[in-house]
Amino acid sequence: DAFEIKDYKKSLDYFKNSEKDSSVNLQIISDLYKTEIEFLSSKSGVQESASNAYTKLLSSIKKYNIEPLNPYYDDYQISLIRYSGLMEDWDNTYKIATQFFEQKNKTNKSTLYWAALSLYKKNDFIGACNLLKDNNYKDDSEIQFLYAQCLAKLGKSSEADKIFYSLAQKQLL
Repeated sequence: DAFEIKDYKKSLDYFKNSEKDSSVNLQIISDLYKTEIEFLSSKSGVQESASNAYTKLLSSIKKYNIEPLNPYYDDYQISLIRYSGLMEDWDNTYKIATQFFEQKNKTNKSTLYWAALSLYKKNDFIGACNLLKDNNYKDDSEIQFLYAQCLAKLGKSSEADKIFYSLAQKQLL
């Protein structure tokens, strides 16, 4: 609850107190939250903060041997994908996002966005468009905006304009 209202000091105190006699699963989730809190409250630049967070999560994955059957595996992978994207490491972001898709045989909004943005940033507009065109996130403005940008880069201006116009009508631009 404290995390949701951005009371990070209270959240960190809670996790510090709970670690003393906690289960491994509680320690795993505690590391995930503490890493996010450190990222959000860092005074460093976004790329450096994301790099630090990425490194910490990799360390926790090794420490606790977090594998696909672990209930927090998805949360760790999604966070790694996001931090990698915020580091602007587009090759790695795409690699771990697609590995996650293959392992889970599904996508989620965050991994889809970061995988498509990685392709877009590497000038693979066709690949990014293909990832985004049949997605189930028509209500997500970030995904739709990225899709419209891809379409525009491919010279499909009328399709892109429809999406941009729709987003503008909803005041999401």
